[in-house]
Amino acid sequence: MIKKTLFLFSVFCFSKSSFSAPNDWRKLNAFGGAKKERAVSFVIGNFGYVGTGVDTAEHVTKDFWQYNPGTDTWTQKASVPGKGRRDAVAFSIGTKGYVGMGIDSADFYWGGILNDFWEYDPAPNTWAPKNNFFTLNGTGVYFATAVVISGKGYVCCGKISQGTFYDDVYQYDPALDQWTFVSNFPGGARYALNSCVINNKAYIGLGGDDNIMKQDWWEFNPVGFVWVQKSDFPPSPRMSASCFSIGNFGYLCAGTDGGFNFDLWEYNPLNDNWVQRKNFPDNPRKSAVSFSIGNKGYFGTGKSDSGGRRDFWEYSQILESVTKNTVSVLLNIFPNPTIASSIIKIGGNEAFYYKQLHYILYDLAGSKIAENFIEDNKIALPSNTKNGIYLIVIKNNNQIVNSTKLNLL
Repeated sequence: MIKKTLFLFSVFCFSKSSFSAPNDWRKLNAFGGAKKERAVSFVIGNFGYVGTGVDTAEHVTKDFWQYNPGTDTWTQKASVPGKGRRDAVAFSIGTKGYVGMGIDSADFYWGGILNDFWEYDPAPNTWAPKNNFFTLNGTGVYFATAVVISGKGYVCCGKISQGTFYDDVYQYDPALDQWTFVSNFPGGARYALNSCVINNKAYIGLGGDDNIMKQDWWEFNPVGFVWVQKSDFPPSPRMSASCFSIGNFGYLCAGTDGGFNFDLWEYNPLNDNWVQRKNFPDNPRKSAVSFSIGNKGYFGTGKSDSGGRRDFWEYSQILESVTKNTVSVLLNIFPNPTIASSIIKIGGNEAFYYKQLHYILYDLAGSKIAENFIEDNKIALPSNTKNGIYLIVIKNNNQIVNSTKLNLL
């Protein structure tokens, strides 16, 4: 167990703004290839990769590009082998990326469903064939979603023919180059769903079939292949949204509920709660790519009401400004030192209704680390909180009532 000691530097009740927020959305250089939708993406190290999809001429593509966030530049890489494709799956494990499956036509009703699977090595910029993917019905799949947990890939749901959807979950083991059926998705058969990974658990949901769009949200623990239903996505059922995670939070953006959307929602698994964040500032869209590198999210391409897109954007978590307030809250630290997780007692204003409070924990770069309600006048920091200096902001509903710096040793 790692011991952590918390020192209370001081308690602040600010009379003016003391912390400024980074831009929540920032426009970057456009995607290096042509306008496209239904592409795939993954991250290796500090680089993002985007490829395949459908261009504005309704051709399926196989081009493949690397994005460098340090220089905001795109570099074309070796194309994905095999046929051009849309609605494929992609993920990365360690220093290798993987792309496969999908369908080889932009036409809604026609096209060959693919089952080939390819491994990308960025050092020599080469692709190598891996064992083909097969469903229990002996087919490939498209419009599925994929995640990676503890060095293994998981492919969930999708279409296996026009009008036929399934709920199977398959695991890919790169060491064995082997596909294994492991579970059924409890939300039922569907396609065009979303997923992200937070603290070694997957969160999967939304999508739909040809008749009903979904808004349910599920937690998947690969230890025992356990599913737990979580709070529904609040605004509306939808398909073909984009999803990524930053730290302990998941983010779901855009998609279609019959029209095009541009709203952004943050999911906190600690309290199973959704909070709306600032809308994506450009055209509403669906079928865009997204990924995260460090404490930034990246979102772009897709299809809007004006057609295909190639713009690309960076999302930063918001460090809310701390301003003057009429309520003061005293923060006392106890115990000190503590083991694994830290308990912060709230005290000082007996007339204040502490049960209305919640806290937000930020690092000094402005990235949100945790957010939760305060119960029994205590804050329990997540056990995976790293050593360092943090800012805790205490809020009463939407009003900031105080903040303090914490030093975790």
